[in-house]
Amino acid sequence: MIEAVRRIIAYAAALQIEKRQPTEVYSHDRRLASKLRPDFDNDTSAHITGMEGSAIFFHETNALIDFLVENNTFHGRDHASGHAFSGAIENGEVRIRDEDDQAEFRYTV
Repeated sequence: MIEAVRRIIAYAAALQIEKRQPTEVYSHDRRLASKLRPDFDNDTSAHITGMEGSAIFFHETNALIDFLVENNTFHGRDHASGHAFSGAIENGEVRIRDEDDQAEFRYTV
């Protein structure tokens, strides 16, 4: 799963679980902040559709991201890579686990 998809997942967690609309997402792995809106990713200059629902469409990859929420946790699948993911958010700190790569990523929103 590519970085841009993980960034969108982190943003969706803030939007849907914590009911906040952040202006940027900070990747701890990349040590870089990226500007996002519910409908646009500045880094890729790509549109995003459905950020507030369970089927997010990322126009950069031309694929859906399934995003299902349960309390402060989430899980789903990135259809561009075929990878499943899971994670949680607490006080703006997001952890995303790429189940296929067995890797964990941290973001602040």
